Amino acid sequence: MGLKISKANESSGYINDITKIKHPATIKPTVAGFDIYINNKKIDNENETYPLLIYKDITYFPMTWRFGVDEFGWDYKYTNDAGLQINSRY
Repeated sequence: MGLKISKANESSGYINDITKIKHPATIKPTVAGFDIYINNKKIDNENETYPLLIYKDITYFPMTWRFGVDEFGWDYKYTNDAGLQINSRY
């Protein structure tokens, strides 16, 4: 089946992970090898500059301009004072 992600007219707040779990050094992330569709377009994850990764059975999505701005329509920026801010253009 793979992974399908599409932009939508919805937003959500950030939930901070306050756990203090130390992750073992022996578990390494791997490039996701299943079919991935972004806005109904199949991507070639193996050849992406910053591919989606799998780490401890969780899929991690790269925070790149290509995906965030071009595909999902986000407006995001980082400042030392406020940290990372992501806003939808909707």
